[in-house]
Parts: sequence; C-alpha cells; structure tokens
Amino acid sequence: MAVSQLLPGQRIAISFVTWQPNALSSAAPVPVSCHGGCHD
Repeated sequence: MAVSQLLPGQRIAISFVTWQPNALSSAAPVPVSCHGGCHD
C-alpha cells in the first residue's frame, strides 16, 4: 500500500517506526550497531 493511501495517523505511525530505531540507537549508552564508535 502506498503511503499516500494511508490515513494521517498511519503515516505518522510509519514515520515514528522508521525514526525510532535511530533515536533508540542515539539514546543507548552503547549503540549495538556502532559498538560505541558512532560518538565522538
């Protein structure tokens, strides 16, 4: 289903789900995907 066919709330939910992993990775003390190497 195309995003344009979804309800506004569903588009927001999809955007949140897409954004959430990055936010969790940034918030994690030691990002698993980076093993702590992403932060200066």
